[in-house]
Amino acid sequence: MSQVNTPVVYRSKMLNGYEEELHYNEYMASNSMVTTMVMTFFLTLGFMFLRFGWIRSLVNRLLPVSGEGPTKEELKGCYFTGLYIAKTIPRVFFLSFFIFLFLSFLFLSFLFFSFLFIFIFIYKIFFFFVVKKG
Repeated sequence: MSQVNTPVVYRSKMLNGYEEELHYNEYMASNSMVTTMVMTFFLTLGFMFLRFGWIRSLVNRLLPVSGEGPTKEELKGCYFTGLYIAKTIPRVFFLSFFIFLFLSFLFLSFLFFSFLFIFIFIYKIFFFFVVKKG
């Protein structure tokens, strides 16, 4: 939702004439660094898979169609609760955030090159035993 909300917040800031410096970000909370890394990995993997057309068409078939959903009568008894927190973030947070991004990049690079090494290893074994002997 950040892609939609951020321009709205900055436009509202401009229209209301705020002079002070305003920064807006959205975050998702997690319990630990391991949970955060696992969530980041699977979200990245999911978005990478959505680049393939056949996976995207499969997902589109499973998701509800636009306009499909509950009627107005069904929505009358429904509600949700939101917790909104506004606070300043110390500069140390930004350093830890960039360290996290760097470590995530290293982790994903390690996975990529590990799979590449395994693929090359299996390919060479297959080529040696099947193609040369056959």
